[in-house]
Amino acid sequence: MNTATLHRAPQNSLLQQFANLRRALGNFSSALYAAQAREFTVADPVIPVALSSRARQHALEELFSLANQHQQHSPALSTELRFIASRG
Repeated sequence: MNTATLHRAPQNSLLQQFANLRRALGNFSSALYAAQAREFTVADPVIPVALSSRARQHALEELFSLANQHQQHSPALSTELRFIASRG
């Protein structure tokens, strides 16, 4: 008489660990996708407000002032601020 023996893999086998990892990554990616979908909902369009020439000139002066303040410790930042201000 022959008997068949069923051998099961141990619970902590490498294949079981990979299956658990795949399941965890799948759950994480699903949660991440759901969170991003909630974050990037369509908002009302922003209508740009036209600045008066006086307000525009004041804003440009503020940018140049900031550029001068940050020249000593961050020359790249001051260069960027001057570039932004020069674009008007």
